[in-house]
Amino acid sequence: MKNHLQSLGWIAARITPKSRKTEELQEYLRKLTEDIGEASQILSTGNMGMDAILSLKIGQAREQKINVQSKISVPKDMGLATEDSIIILGNLLDNAIKACRENPEEKRWIRLDIHYIPRSLFIRVTNPLPLLQEGTKEQEKGQGFGLKNVRTAVKNYHGTLEIQEEKKCFTVKILLYDL
Repeated sequence: MKNHLQSLGWIAARITPKSRKTEELQEYLRKLTEDIGEASQILSTGNMGMDAILSLKIGQAREQKINVQSKISVPKDMGLATEDSIIILGNLLDNAIKACRENPEEKRWIRLDIHYIPRSLFIRVTNPLPLLQEGTKEQEKGQGFGLKNVRTAVKNYHGTLEIQEEKKCFTVKILLYDL
């Protein structure tokens, strides 16, 4: 929900003419997301929903001293709904940021690849596995609601989702069809 609210605020600031209603909407959204801080536009792919969530999440990663490298090539208009791009990218990047925060600064990085191939979209997010702290239990296995929501969104596009853990890295690959 946080990702949706942040993205709505970002979009509202860019497409609605200045008016009292716009200011009220932005103030309301600002109050709901106070703890997160405002995002500036970091990426401009031409796809507004994707620009919104990627700018927000990459900005948050940079605030956490996480090096983000991205290769993104998408058209302005494709069949991926804004809410689905927010669910997929927001949750994947939230998870990557969380894992990176558990590592020392020099081991904080995220690699993001997003490529549109006619009628399909490939997404790959790679980050280091979090280091286990001495004296703590082995990290919990399992998935939270975020990854379950990603799976549901991917299924809506008859897509595939693959998760890999190897060489101290965590990678999620997604392929969405019929876009």
